[in-house]
Amino acid sequence: MKGKVGTRLSSMVLLLAVLWVALGARPTAAAGGVTYVVNSLADTIAGDGQCTLREAIQEANNGTDTDCSGSPSAGDDTITFSVGGTITLSATLPNITDASTAGKLTIDGGNAITISGNDSVRVMMVDAGADLTLKNLTIIQGAVFGANGGGIYNAGMLTVTNSSFGWNHADYGGGIYNSGTLTVTNSTFLENSTHDYYGDDANGGGIYNSGTLTVTNSAFLNNRAYAGGGISNENTLTVTNSTFSQNSASNGGGIYNSGPLTVTNSTFLDNGAFAGGGIYNRDTLTVTNSTFSGNSADKGFGGGIYNTSTLTVTNSTFSQNSASNGGGGIYNSGNLTLTNTIIA
Repeated sequence: MKGKVGTRLSSMVLLLAVLWVALGARPTAAAGGVTYVVNSLADTIAGDGQCTLREAIQEANNGTDTDCSGSPSAGDDTITFSVGGTITLSATLPNITDASTAGKLTIDGGNAITISGNDSVRVMMVDAGADLTLKNLTIIQGAVFGANGGGIYNAGMLTVTNSSFGWNHADYGGGIYNSGTLTVTNSTFLENSTHDYYGDDANGGGIYNSGTLTVTNSAFLNNRAYAGGGISNENTLTVTNSTFSQNSASNGGGIYNSGPLTVTNSTFLDNGAFAGGGIYNRDTLTVTNSTFSGNSADKGFGGGIYNTSTLTVTNSTFSQNSASNGGGGIYNSGNLTLTNTIIA
């Protein structure tokens, strides 16, 4: 009898232990987060039973409960869409707030959603400490005057995938102004600009970076700025498998660089500037397996690259670039190392 009781007691203890572990392993509601489904293209907080993007972001920020299915969440949330078309903003969307209190946020447009700033407002602001992923989304006509980041101002962590930025403009960073960490993959920047791009100190038509920027498999087309038509970099920039075409600036048609810059397997085609048609370099630039073709410096030096600091070029090609004053392929007044490179 004692043996049976002991065996039964041991079994109960084991079962409780298993249940305790199982319960302890369950994710909390905050960790699990919520998927909010936007079913309206309106830009309202209206209490009308329709879930708008503005309302979904408010709930994902763990803010006031609105029309969206699911309660306000402090977890890692996702916003998707059951509609397609353009959301035209009357004001900037709610700031994406600190992930420590609101969780991370993913917005997936499903290749069916365009968000327009209507040439009057910035589209989005990502706060310091926030963590936002944008996927399959188009952002157009974001605009700020006397401020930076027409499409997005990022001070936190921003990941952009399979998305497009077009016709956005600002003082610095027409498409995106980044002072945090920005990763761009499989995305396009088209016709973004800074104000008065030939007559004032306004940089980064596509992107202005003073933080950490990584660009992969992306294209910068016909963007314009005073410095850095495609990208203006002031800190750390890595570019891989990307294309810069027909961008223009006073300095650095494709890229204006004053920080560590690494360019690999990329193409600079038909970009133009007064100096540095493809790239204007003032810091450390490493170029590998890349092509510079048809770039021009029509009032100065360095059709392909203008270098005043340290430039290392390996396994690359410069062809049909031009400059009015010298250095059609490369103009160098700093330290230059060329290895297995063609300048023709």
